[in-house]
Amino acid sequence: MKKCVALASLVLIVGVATAQERVPDDKARQIAKLLTEHAAKAKPPFKTTVDEEKPFAYTHMELGAMVLPVKGLTANTLAKAGKDITPIGQFWMKGLAPQVEGKLVSADQLNQLTISHDGQDVTVTLYILGVRKGAKGLEMALCTKNKKPLLVAPIEQVEVKQELPLEFEPKKGEQSADLIFTCEGKYRFKFTIAKQE
Repeated sequence: MKKCVALASLVLIVGVATAQERVPDDKARQIAKLLTEHAAKAKPPFKTTVDEEKPFAYTHMELGAMVLPVKGLTANTLAKAGKDITPIGQFWMKGLAPQVEGKLVSADQLNQLTISHDGQDVTVTLYILGVRKGAKGLEMALCTKNKKPLLVAPIEQVEVKQELPLEFEPKKGEQSADLIFTCEGKYRFKFTIAKQE
C-alpha cells in the first residue's frame, strides 16, 4: 500500500503541477523512499547511501527534479575531497536532461529507469553528484552511467542559509534552466538542463 501511495504521489507531483514549485517535504519523502528502493536497478556508477528524510525537489508541469544527500553529508565532506570523485548525493530528473556545451545529452547516454506499478509507468533518470579537486580547485562532477562525468562544473564558496544539506533553485530561461545548487550553505555549483525531446 505504501508503494502505491508513493507512486501515486510521484505521478501527481510530476504530472499535474502548472507552475514551478517546490515539492512539499512530506510528499518529497514519499517519493524519495520509492526512488531509493529502485535505485539499485539502475546500477549507478557509485554506491551511495542517501538520507531519505532530507530530499529537496521541484516540479513544473510534467517535469520534476529531486536531490537526495548522502547520509552524513557536511561541508567538511567537500573540503576534504581529493582527486577522485566523492559522491555527495543522488539527483533524479523526470522529462529533463543536462546540457553539455549547449547541447542536450541524448537519452542513450542517460541512466534511465522505468518504475511501474498498478498499470502506470514513470521514467526517471538517476545521476550521481560528486565532488573532486581539479586543476583549478574544487569541482562538481555529474555522473550517470559510468564514473566518467557527463559534465564538470566549478564549485564556489558562499555563505547562505539553508535548511537541508543539498538544495537547488531553478532559474528558467527561454529553452533551458540553470539549476543552482548549494551544499550546507558553504558551497555552490550550477549546471544547465532542458526538456527531453
